[in-house]
Amino acid sequence: MKKTILTIIGVLFLGIISCSEEFTENPRINVDDLDTFFLEEENVESAVIGIYDLMQFNYAVDWSSVF
Repeated sequence: MKKTILTIIGVLFLGIISCSEEFTENPRINVDDLDTFFLEEENVESAVIGIYDLMQFNYAVDWSSVF
């Protein structure tokens, strides 16, 4: 009984001290901040082209059908 209680206490202690906040926060890699992304004209143009590309892919499916 004593061994079981000590094992449970040991596992709980290791579980509490093993994880820190910075371990659970993953920084974004190769991602621009939205506050500064749309300040440059080329970024705005690429965003608009990307939106129209998604719309063309989603809404033009019936026109390119083989039937």
